[in-house]
This record gives sequence, C-alpha cells and structure tokens, in this order.
Amino acid sequence: MPGPEDEAIARVLAPEDQFDDPRVPRALRWLKTDADRAVAYTYAKNDGISWSEAAVLANQRAQRGEATRTALKRAGRLIDQRERAWREVLDRPEQRATGT
Repeated sequence: MPGPEDEAIARVLAPEDQFDDPRVPRALRWLKTDADRAVAYTYAKNDGISWSEAAVLANQRAQRGEATRTALKRAGRLIDQRERAWREVLDRPEQRATGT
C-alpha cells in the first residue's frame, strides 16, 4: 500500500515526469529538503548536466549540487541495505518446531 510520501510525489510530478526507474522516487523521499529534491529532480530530468548545473537550474547555489549528490548516495546505500535485509527475511526457511 502506498504511503503518504508516494501520494505526495505523485501529486507533485505530472504524469510525463514519472520516472522509469522506481528507485528515483524512493531516493527523492529520503532527501530532507525541498532544495535537494529540486536539484535531484532537475539532474534526473536533464541528461548530461553536472550536479552544479542542476543546482543552478533549480535556482540553488552551485554547491548545493554536490551536497545533493552526496545525500543521494547515502540514501541509495540505506535503501539498498534495507532491501537486502528484507530479502534475507523473506528468503529464510520457515522455522518449525519438531516436537521431539
């Protein structure tokens, strides 16, 4: 079931702004500021630009681009860790009492 973050992102992004990669909206939710989300969104939608250029296009200081990139890398690591942990839980054989 989608959470409130999913609904908010769906309302903010027009249908043509939806991403093919499901990790993008997930990573955007991990960013703490609207400025970081704007930079990340701008970077994702403009092939071939630098993070600094994305920041400027998003009406932020160029330095915000590198800070956003760092925050996204951290978010990606956390998302990957949580997904791996969840897969491990799902892949465990069921523990059954033998009764002996």
